Amino acid sequence: MAGQPWQASLENPPAAQEVVLQSPLRIYAQTAYSVKFGASTVSSSADYRAKFPVSTYDDYKPRIERVRAGENELLLHETALGWAITHGITKDETKFIPMTATV
Repeated sequence: MAGQPWQASLENPPAAQEVVLQSPLRIYAQTAYSVKFGASTVSSSADYRAKFPVSTYDDYKPRIERVRAGENELLLHETALGWAITHGITKDETKFIPMTATV
């Protein structure tokens, strides 16, 4: 049982989190947003926190609007299959979240 990834993650959660972080970073390093902040050079969660600012939906909104107009590479590594739409969660404003095949 100790050889199972899930069991190993319980034994050392911080190390498991570092491993898990690398997978989406490799994918998102292909986007213009991640290139701007150097995702391809991130080697730890501390590195990630230092390079990527804490952001809100409003920070992403201009980019999301451009992605909806067809500029996928700004935030996505693949074409959006559809859009999740939220209604009135904050500021009574509709928000659009892209959905892709992989992440």
